[in-house]
Amino acid sequence: MTVIVVSVSLNLGELMICVLGHLLAIAIGASLGLLGSGGSVLALPMLVCVMGIPTKSAVAMTLIVVGLVSLVGVIPHWRRGNLNGSKVIVFGSTTMLGSYLEARLATQPGITSAFQMTLFGVVVPLAAGLMICRGTKLYVDFYTCSHIG
Repeated sequence: MTVIVVSVSLNLGELMICVLGHLLAIAIGASLGLLGSGGSVLALPMLVCVMGIPTKSAVAMTLIVVGLVSLVGVIPHWRRGNLNGSKVIVFGSTTMLGSYLEARLATQPGITSAFQMTLFGVVVPLAAGLMICRGTKLYVDFYTCSHIG
C-alpha cells in the first residue's frame, strides 16, 4: 500500500491570501444564488488579482466554477417552479455555442491576457449600465416579438 503525503507550507501572507480568496468565493456563490449573476464578473478579478492565477487559466476556471455553482444554485428555483424549460433550452444552447466558440478564439496566440482583461473591463460596465437602465425601457418578448413592460 502506497501512502502519499503532501506537505503544504504557507507563509502568513500566502495564508491570508488563501483565506481571503475563500471568503470571496463564498461571497461569489452567495451572489450567484441570490441574484443569478455575478459569477464571472466577480470570480475572474478575484482569481487574477487576489489569488494570482494567470488570466488565461482564470478564464477557463471561471467557466467550470460558475457552471457548477449555477447548477447547484438552480435546484431551489427548480423545486419552486421558477424555470421555463423551453426558454432555458433555447437560451442555454445558444449561450453554450457562443461560449465554446469564444473559448476557442481565446486560445489563439493573438488573444493576449491583456486584451482579455481590457475587454472584460469594457463589457462589465456596459452590462451594468444596461441592467440599471432596464426599468426605464420597453423590451421585446423574445418569443412573441411583442413589447413588454
